[in-house]
Amino acid sequence: MHPTLLENDPLRVFAIACCFGLEAEAKAAAEKAVINNRVSGRTCPELGKITAGAYYRLLQLNRTRRSTKLKAFGNVVAVDSAGIGPFCEPPQRTAISTRTPLRSAVTPFDAEDADLVLRSRDSVDFRVYRSILVVASPTILQKAPLLEVADTEGDKAAASSSAIHLIPVDSVVLNALLRMCYPVDHPQLSDLDLLLDVLFAARNYGMKNAEQAIRETWHAHIDKAPLRLYLAAACCDWADEARACANALVQQHDLPSIYSQYLPEMETMTNRAYHRLIFFLEARSKAATSPHILTLGDEYPSRACNSAFSIADCSIRYPRSFNTSEPPLWCSSCFTSFTAAFRDRPLASTLALTTEHVKSFMRTAASSNCTAISQAKCNAADHVSWACAVLECYAREVETAVGKVELEVDGLAT
Repeated sequence: MHPTLLENDPLRVFAIACCFGLEAEAKAAAEKAVINNRVSGRTCPELGKITAGAYYRLLQLNRTRRSTKLKAFGNVVAVDSAGIGPFCEPPQRTAISTRTPLRSAVTPFDAEDADLVLRSRDSVDFRVYRSILVVASPTILQKAPLLEVADTEGDKAAASSSAIHLIPVDSVVLNALLRMCYPVDHPQLSDLDLLLDVLFAARNYGMKNAEQAIRETWHAHIDKAPLRLYLAAACCDWADEARACANALVQQHDLPSIYSQYLPEMETMTNRAYHRLIFFLEARSKAATSPHILTLGDEYPSRACNSAFSIADCSIRYPRSFNTSEPPLWCSSCFTSFTAAFRDRPLASTLALTTEHVKSFMRTAASSNCTAISQAKCNAADHVSWACAVLECYAREVETAVGKVELEVDGLAT
């Protein structure tokens, strides 16, 4: 590895190393990219070609970055790769299926006059009509191997038909898939594992009607597992569904919890969709935490205790317009808390009255005394009214800002 390339573009070196399975080089480049702060908000063409799992582990490493200021050496940056696993090799996981297989196929897949037999991975035979099957999937018989089964008394399928095709999915998936191709009621796929297995089996065999039927139910499932369904929608290149999943994800979870979510599917898909999702989340966070000009509406009256001669007057302490980066001094710590909260949860609802940082702001506002010498003093209720108006205005500004951030959905599956 050329040291100059590693120093100048460690993120690209990392991506190239992952593409070629060079673990030692990938690890060295990952650590260099993190130390040089070249991960967040950065990209390169090769980054979309690695697996989402490799990028997930890079982000894990990036979150361990710590900077310490030492008198003798200045800022020293360290990372901790313990427990992050290899970048090029997916974690070894044992697949455990809890799905109970069917004992046998039932109507309409037990017809004696059917001219084809589809045998599932768990050896359940489904008798189907070729005419129906080839209309539903023009490629399934080309993709499914034809078994050479001896005509024996113990094999009823062999005794009645020599055309037995092996379909490498379990009987529950094959049953649901075929029912979506036959003129019968479609199955209710409430289980996500089954839903996705049927979806990708349908895509594999070009069963467009079955795929479309699942797509039409997608929004009903999003809240169950928005990240998982986002990745699945991205694999299908479903732009609207991917966008809906991403929006649901930020409504349900704060960003640290989203970043920590790992799915085995990440190891078998390219990083393009996951990388775009991370960019989308980071952009929302940046939009929410950027300075905003808060201007209270005309319905909010000017201070009765206004005076041009004292910087302590409430007209200055409770202004009708200010920048969130320069709030009144008495509540600057509250706005620092707001920014931190928006960084992790870039939603207008982050300023809900039930949150602790908002309660602290309201208590601080209510306890501030009016300093006016005149009799027309404002009171705690006035201060709380101002604080509520500020929160409403701030929430609107944040909602507008994050609403302008869009997920890039073109070519998610490529």
